[in-house]
Amino acid sequence: RAPEEKLIHQILPYVWSLLAVFVGICLFSNPSIEGASGIGILGSAVKNVICGLFAGAAIAVPALLLLAAYFWKTDVKNVNVGYKLIYAFLFLTFLSVLINLISTGDSTNFDVVSLWSEGLLLRGGGVIGGGLGALFIKIFGFTFTVIIAVFMVLTFCMFLFGLTPRTIAESIRKRHARHEEAMKQRQIEKSRLEAKREYMNTVPENPDI
Repeated sequence: RAPEEKLIHQILPYVWSLLAVFVGICLFSNPSIEGASGIGILGSAVKNVICGLFAGAAIAVPALLLLAAYFWKTDVKNVNVGYKLIYAFLFLTFLSVLINLISTGDSTNFDVVSLWSEGLLLRGGGVIGGGLGALFIKIFGFTFTVIIAVFMVLTFCMFLFGLTPRTIAESIRKRHARHEEAMKQRQIEKSRLEAKREYMNTVPENPDI
């Protein structure tokens, strides 16, 4: 039985979809982040953790969970689940870095408490985006950090939709194999035509009646 056909993998896409709805409700409910009314203590804690770490990029989390649900069986079949988890985290990280660059400019604030507090208010990039963004600015400067962040966001976005290094390599391999097969068939056909031509040249023509 194929791994993707197991019961657990039949159920998990629905689990990720429900989790996406839950996280979405947590993020877009209870404007007063402090307190537990509306979404409960668990919902408030989920919102605080995600926003504290990633700030505005947190709104991408439900979409990432829906993508996981949509591609789950394919990823299990292709053994890509672990890779997709890494791609999702890196996408979220560099998205928060990019948002931090847009909202705070060339700030190099490394104060974790300040980054967390601003992240709860959906300002900056949270602890992860703000801290990593500040580090990159120190090393590469503002302009190159923006270029790196945009490139990483676009790259990992493509990876999440299935255009991974593995699938690209597999596509190239299959295309090369098809090209080799086509060349082989053309060579066979050419050999047949040459053999037929040589045979026709060796057969004497019928005398005129």
